[in-house]
Amino acid sequence: MTFIMLVTFYEKNIGGIKDCFKSILRSVNADQPLNDVYSQVYTYTSKKPRSIAPRTPRIVILGPTGSGRKTVAMQVSRKYDIPIVSIPTLIKQQIVNKTPAGVSMKSYVTREALVPDSVLMPIIRDRLNQKDCIAKGWIMIGFPRTREQGESLARIPGLAPSRVFFLDIPLDIAVERLTQRTLDPITGDRFHTHEHPPPTHNIKDRLRQHPTDDKEVVQKRYQAYTIYYDELQDYYSEQDGIHIAADQDTYTVFEAVEAGIVNPLNKNGF
Repeated sequence: MTFIMLVTFYEKNIGGIKDCFKSILRSVNADQPLNDVYSQVYTYTSKKPRSIAPRTPRIVILGPTGSGRKTVAMQVSRKYDIPIVSIPTLIKQQIVNKTPAGVSMKSYVTREALVPDSVLMPIIRDRLNQKDCIAKGWIMIGFPRTREQGESLARIPGLAPSRVFFLDIPLDIAVERLTQRTLDPITGDRFHTHEHPPPTHNIKDRLRQHPTDDKEVVQKRYQAYTIYYDELQDYYSEQDGIHIAADQDTYTVFEAVEAGIVNPLNKNGF
């Protein structure tokens, strides 16, 4: 066959071939240096394909106060129907219900100290073994706070996290984000000076700042997170922990987290 005949044959049949492989097809522009073509082909073929096997997400979202952990967790939860496991909320429930664990934890919470793993881990294990978490997976926020806690979580059979996200945000941005939040004491609605201002002057006049959004409180909570940040980062860097700049708009952060959930990890698959 002549060159013209080969090109004609290719153009005649390539459309059908593309249709057959459209789920895995990746087009590369060949009108560039050969090394660039090779690099793009190698990069694509080196990626692990997404698995179509059923999988249960076990997601940990870490970050300091003001990083938007709860907001992102709620967005992921709504879209993928995954229950949120908030460890601070879990601790509060135990204290309010005056369970044996709650009684033990109350003194630590009052002193703003870390609850011992010997008290906390059984509560976490029981929650993660409930039907909703077993069937749908889970999104954990507020834990782990130390490397030791991360190691304790990984030791629970079948419950090691499959994704760990670090929402990184500078202190000044976190302070600005939180200190400009206000609360309507009548409706419970939250507002923000710039991002979500109150619709009327009457509402604006009755708004109050939540005590936890005070500047000194925000700074203190932020610093408490940074104490253990390096050891957590070192620990999860071995497990493909994903860092995301959280000083972006909430939807952009959500998209980055979502991409980290649905795409395979570099080393360990899902």
